[in-house]
Amino acid sequence: MSVVDKLNRMHREAVEQIRAGEDNEFLVGFLTTSTMLELSNLLTNELDLEKYAEAIIEVITQYAPIDRCRVQFDLRGFPTVIAASGAMPKRALPSGMEPGESTVGILRIDGVTSGTLIAEDVPAPLLAADFIQVAADQIAASLGTVLERENEQRRAALERVVAIIDRLDERWQAEQLDEIVGAIIELPTVSGASIVANVERLGGRIVASSGTPGVAAAEREFRIDSTLDILLSMNFAVEPWSTQHGQLDAVANALATSLSRVEQSIRLLLEAETDQLTRLWNRRKVGRDLVVARNLAGRERRPFTVAIFDLDHFKQVNDRFGHLVGDAVLVAFADLVKRHAPKGATAARWGGEEFLLIVPDADEAETAAIVQSIVAECTAACADAFPVEGEEQTVSAGVASFPDFPTVTNEALIKLADEALYRAKVGGRNSLVAASGRSYGTSGV
Repeated sequence: MSVVDKLNRMHREAVEQIRAGEDNEFLVGFLTTSTMLELSNLLTNELDLEKYAEAIIEVITQYAPIDRCRVQFDLRGFPTVIAASGAMPKRALPSGMEPGESTVGILRIDGVTSGTLIAEDVPAPLLAADFIQVAADQIAASLGTVLERENEQRRAALERVVAIIDRLDERWQAEQLDEIVGAIIELPTVSGASIVANVERLGGRIVASSGTPGVAAAEREFRIDSTLDILLSMNFAVEPWSTQHGQLDAVANALATSLSRVEQSIRLLLEAETDQLTRLWNRRKVGRDLVVARNLAGRERRPFTVAIFDLDHFKQVNDRFGHLVGDAVLVAFADLVKRHAPKGATAARWGGEEFLLIVPDADEAETAAIVQSIVAECTAACADAFPVEGEEQTVSAGVASFPDFPTVTNEALIKLADEALYRAKVGGRNSLVAASGRSYGTSGV
């Protein structure tokens, strides 16, 4: 017979002897040691409280002469878990138990009451040895170690999500939200997640989602400065409890904080790059967008074109009608340029009564067609800005395109367009001139 078989036989005999009422200090110590050893080996790296509770009941009823017992976990951040054998109820503890009916062991983790182990009809020798409380202490010690590791893993997983959220910057779009929801579904018990962002400045909705629906869901919704609405949802593999809701709140708070910071930065940048009167872009924005357009054109062999406009005889408008009317004319013309600017173009106030348009992925002819429409509609667009009828505000324009002038700098390209504008002025105004010398006629002008 092997050593293990001998120990098992000795254990069975000890159980029967204690059950029969024999009071033997050695037998009690032997049963206590073997039971505690089995309890200490129950927990693995993966915490499953329900399975753990059931395993505790199985060990105690198998290794000790106890048929009716019950364990309850009341762990902070986790749902209450109860397992029981025999006719022991799987419900909350009754208040005011009578001594003798039950023996209660208190589970204390870090000095905090975290559950109970209850047994009925405990043999007197085990009662005398405080067997149930010793078992409760062993369970609490094992559980405390695993809980510390579990909570550390949860904190680390949440910190990873928050770190990704903190990396959001002014360029955030769907790709960054995809990365965030991908990290969220790595949180314990989270089976799926989604972020829906309605972004006013982008004129639409961004959706990022990952994972599976799960058995339950919770969501948080918040708004940032009336321009950005966020709906954050998490799906859970189990019914969510306080810890899961706490994780959701932590992610929502981090997302709100990061997006508020980013959107504030974007607003400040927009203010710094926006002309306060016309709400068009200013020279600072033009400089950045010219670099982008030139890089794109060089990398993908695409053209881009610059157009410069100058309102004809604008000084006379201010002299005759005052600066308020002059400002109204500038705003009216700016609106006309915005209406005709294609998607992706940069419409800017270049200074005074001069305006500039950068049109990526468009050659001189394509941009000239847009400019001709603006020149043709200028008088009608500005008419309401004047206090009297019959005033005709006209505009002159010049255009220059890359790669018609492939070796020049961005500044030189603008200068070429400006020189073409000057020729339009000298030639009688209310017209368009191209830096290349090509003629596009005066259709509608």
